[in-house]
Amino acid sequence: MKPLDIHTINAYQSKAQAAKQGFYTNYIAPFGANKSTHKECDDKIYGIELSDGYVFLKDFENFSKLYFLTPHLCDLKAALDKLDRENICLEIIQRGALAKELQEVLCAYFAPHSLYEKLTISTKNLKLKLKNHPYTPQHAQLTDLDYLCQSLKSNFDARFDHLPSPSELTHYITNQQVLIQRDTNGEIIAYCIYQIDGKTSHFNYLLNLKADPFCLIALMESYYAELKHKGIQHIYLWVDIRNNLRVKNMHTRYGYQSSHIFNHTFTHINTKEIS
Repeated sequence: MKPLDIHTINAYQSKAQAAKQGFYTNYIAPFGANKSTHKECDDKIYGIELSDGYVFLKDFENFSKLYFLTPHLCDLKAALDKLDRENICLEIIQRGALAKELQEVLCAYFAPHSLYEKLTISTKNLKLKLKNHPYTPQHAQLTDLDYLCQSLKSNFDARFDHLPSPSELTHYITNQQVLIQRDTNGEIIAYCIYQIDGKTSHFNYLLNLKADPFCLIALMESYYAELKHKGIQHIYLWVDIRNNLRVKNMHTRYGYQSSHIFNHTFTHINTKEIS
């Protein structure tokens, strides 16, 4: 693989979309489209220029993500044959199931990992559960930053859960978008982290560190009360329905519905070791 110019890849993508050309891709949100959120545009991209399209890798701290953009599965397969790195993963966000022919190619090199479903709800349709409870959720402080960063790394999958950087998490804390519950010793026992974009909120992370389900429900309902106070009209979140269907059921009881958009995730198989 060789260094590639991400702007050239973005130009190819734009041209293909404008021409309504059919192609296989998991490269949906171009790097560099929003420099405040896509710092990847400043990093190096390595990949293969195909006869028509690209296959490339973006390096993260302990893994690499693979992206592809081509109308020809034979070219994609030829490029995947040349992969020689470990700790490669990929994700494909789209409506519904993957095309059978694409899945067959990918599964020769990658193992299906998790399947995230996007759930949505209008805040006016929320079905709240608790009327009175003894919990007192509060906003996180900047002194909680290091603990929250470490907890996110320990309890979520950095490859697919899109963990915030310390600077991004600082932004959320400063803007009161991190709710926490402390125990009597002042230790954080549950937290909720969310984003706001206009009138929409992304319910990013919810974690209960103690065996107290009512604490988690109280935290969620405090989050919903905040959103209503801020005039937020819509909420969405992602749930791993392959490995955590119970969590989806919890959210559907609040009134969430499927958007029929899924994130299909895969981890690389070292075919050389298998053979």
